[in-house]
Amino acid sequence: MNKKDLLIERTSISDIKEIKGEDGVSRHELNTPTKIIVWIKYQFEQQEIDYNKEYRPFSFSKRIDLSNCIINTSSISGKPSLTNLCYILKANDKGEKLDCFINNGFGNKYNHEVKVKIDCRNSLIHSGFFQNTKFHESVNFEDSTFDGYASFSNCLFTKYANFQNVKFIRNSNFDRCIFNEDVYFNKVIFDTHEVSFDNSIFKGNFHGQSIEFKTDPRRDTPFIDFRYSEFHKDVDLSYSKFNRACYFGDAKFHGNILFRKTHFEVSICFYDTVIGGNILFTAHSKEGDSLDGTPNIIKTITFRGAKISGRIDFENCKIESLEACFTNINKGALFRIYESKINYLNFRSVHNDGIIILANNQDLIDEITFKSAINTGLIEIENTKVKIIEDRKTARLLKDSALKSGNTIDGLNYKAKEMALYQKELISKIKPSLELKTLLSNLLNSIKRKIVLSVLFAIPAIIIALISHQILNTLIAFLIISVFIWTSVGLFLNEMIVLLLNTISNKNGLSWFRGLTFTLVAWILFYGLFIMSRDGIGDVFFLSIETNREGFINYLWLPSGLKDLFNDSKTTSWLSSSIFILGKIAIAYGIYQTITAFRKYKN
Repeated sequence: MNKKDLLIERTSISDIKEIKGEDGVSRHELNTPTKIIVWIKYQFEQQEIDYNKEYRPFSFSKRIDLSNCIINTSSISGKPSLTNLCYILKANDKGEKLDCFINNGFGNKYNHEVKVKIDCRNSLIHSGFFQNTKFHESVNFEDSTFDGYASFSNCLFTKYANFQNVKFIRNSNFDRCIFNEDVYFNKVIFDTHEVSFDNSIFKGNFHGQSIEFKTDPRRDTPFIDFRYSEFHKDVDLSYSKFNRACYFGDAKFHGNILFRKTHFEVSICFYDTVIGGNILFTAHSKEGDSLDGTPNIIKTITFRGAKISGRIDFENCKIESLEACFTNINKGALFRIYESKINYLNFRSVHNDGIIILANNQDLIDEITFKSAINTGLIEIENTKVKIIEDRKTARLLKDSALKSGNTIDGLNYKAKEMALYQKELISKIKPSLELKTLLSNLLNSIKRKIVLSVLFAIPAIIIALISHQILNTLIAFLIISVFIWTSVGLFLNEMIVLLLNTISNKNGLSWFRGLTFTLVAWILFYGLFIMSRDGIGDVFFLSIETNREGFINYLWLPSGLKDLFNDSKTTSWLSSSIFILGKIAIAYGIYQTITAFRKYKN
C-alpha cells in the first residue's frame, strides 16, 4: 500500500467528537468499544503515513495511541461508568480484527495480550479494568487521570511501565503484577483509600518520588500495601508524605531502598521482611547536602521478625516508636541510627550477629530496651545518652558492649544503671510480702529453719560479750552475732547492703569524689563513736583533746591502733572494739572505692 492509497482509504472518524475540557485541552471522546477500535486503527494509519514521509533508519512499528482522549466502554444514564479491556477486545473480534490484540479468553493465566506499545498520555479514563493482561511492549499513561477504579491486577509488564504524574481517583490495584523493567510512579496523586501492590514482583527499579496522597478524613485509616512483594533492584520513595499506613510485610528486598525527605504520619511496617540491600531514611536532599532543619518524621516503624543482611540507616529522623522485636541482624549487617530523635527504641528479643550503632544522638533517645535480646555481634553507642532504661538486661548488654569496644566510661555508666535496676528488682520482691498473711508465710518459710540454730549460738554469745572483759571473746561474740544476722536475713539483705554501699560510696564506680567523701565521713564518724563509747558521751568533741587528735590522725592508717586495742582490753568494751574495727573496715572500703572510681579513666 502506497502513500496515495492510504490517503484515499483512511478510516472514518466522523462520529468521534472532540471535546474541550475545563483545563483548556481538547480531547477525543471514545465512549464505546467500537469507537476505541476505530480510533486505534486510524492512528495506525497515521503512524504509517508519518513514517513514509521521510527516510528512517529503523523499521516501522505500530503503537496504540490513546493520548488526549476521554475513554470509557460503558455508560449509565448517559454518564461514563467504566473502561473494560475485555469489551474492547470483543469489539475488535467482531469488527476490525486488529492484530495488536490477543484474546485468550477466561481460564488462562492472562486473559488478554497487547502486542504493541501503549501510549495513553494526558487522557481521562473512567474506571479502568485492565487486569489479567500481558503487555508485550512499554506502557505509558503519563499525565492521565483514572476517574474511578484502576485495576491492573495480575498483569505482566514485559517492558517499562510509566505512570508518572497520573492521578488515581478511588482505589488502585496493582497486586500480583510482574514488572520486568523499570516502573515509574513519580509525582503520582493517589486520591484513594487503598493502593495495592501486594504479591507483585519488581525486576527493575521502582521510581516513586514526590508521591502525593489525598484521603477522606471520614473513612478509616487508608493504606498502601506492598506485602509479599519482591524487589530485585532499587526502590526510591523520596520526597513523599505518607498520610496512611505503609505495609512491606513479608516482602523481599534484594536492592536498595531510599526514603529521602520522606514522612510517615501513620506507620511503616517491615514485618518478617527479608532485607538484603540497604535502606536509608535521611532528611538530606542529596548526599553531602547540609540539613535544612526539617527531620524525617516517622510516627511508628517496625522491623518485627525481619531478616537483615544489608544495612539500615536512620539519619536526622524524628521517630515516636522504632521496633525491631524478634529481628535477626545477620553477620555483616548494620543497623545505624545517627543524629535522630526517638521516643521509644525497642530491640526486645532481637538477635544481633551484626553491628548496631547509635551515634551522635546526644540525649535524643528517651527510652530503649534490649530485653530478652541475644547479642553475638557488636553494639556501638557514641555521643548518645538514653534517658530511660527500664530493664536490667538492657543495661547489662549495653555495659558489656561498651566495655568490649574499650569504651570504659560509658560502660561504667551502664553498670551504674544496671545496679540501680537490680536494686529496684530486689525492692519489688518485698512488696508482695507487705500483706500480713504473705508476710507471715514468708517469715516461716525462709527464717524458721535458720533461726533455731542461730539463736542457739547468738544468745550465749551476747551473754559472753556482756560479762566478759576479754577482747578475744568479744570478737568471737561479734562474729557469731554476724552469722546470726546473715543466716536469719539471708542473701537478700546482703545484696541490698552491697548495692546501697556501692551507690553511696562511689555511685557504682562513677564518682571518685563520692568515694573520697565516704572515706572522710567514715573516718570522722567511726572515730567519734569510738571515743564516745569508750570515754563517755561528754567527749563528743573528741578533737579538743590533744591525745584524741593524735589518735584521730593515726586512725586513718589502717594497721595502727589494733595492738593497743588488744592490750587495753580492761578499759575498752566490746562495743568500743566493734566500732573501732568497723571503722577500719569502712575506711578501707572507702579507699578501695575511690581507687575503683579512678579506673574509669585508665583507658
